[in-house]
Amino acid sequence: MDDTAQAYFGYIMMPAFVILVLSNFIYQPVIRDFGVLWAEGKIREFSLKCMKMCAAIAGITALVLVGGYFLGIPVLSLIYGVDLDDYTAEFMVLLLGGGVYALASFMMIMLTTVRSGSIIAAGFAAGTVCAILSGKFLVELSGMMGASYLYLITNSVIFLLFSGWLVHKIKRGKYEK
Repeated sequence: MDDTAQAYFGYIMMPAFVILVLSNFIYQPVIRDFGVLWAEGKIREFSLKCMKMCAAIAGITALVLVGGYFLGIPVLSLIYGVDLDDYTAEFMVLLLGGGVYALASFMMIMLTTVRSGSIIAAGFAAGTVCAILSGKFLVELSGMMGASYLYLITNSVIFLLFSGWLVHKIKRGKYEK
């Protein structure tokens, strides 16, 4: 993409991190509680609390998507002094990707809690491989929308790997305690 397209992508990408910041306010205060539940072998309570946190992050994502749809592009256009009206679809995909990244970030904390921190590097490596293999193709095929999908896909791969491993660890934990 040319310099202008890359600048516009940067403008619409920035708000995707809002979801991560907002979700941090929800789960950061209770990380210790997760550790205590896991250490005490309260796997069911741990699992339920984890699902509630994922639901809360999904709820935040939904609220940001609604707000972003109605206010995002006009506010960003005003802030940056450029017309971003043609990029609403890309903006929404990026916001959704930000929500998936917030879920993946929460899963990283849960993996650390259940003593599976080493899987985090593998998840990011898989995400990197996915981005390398599909990035050029998606961007050449669809420009900014392709780059937006790449962000969503890469974060989805990381989230699915992290959550899959966490589910595996929880199932195993039920039988070890």
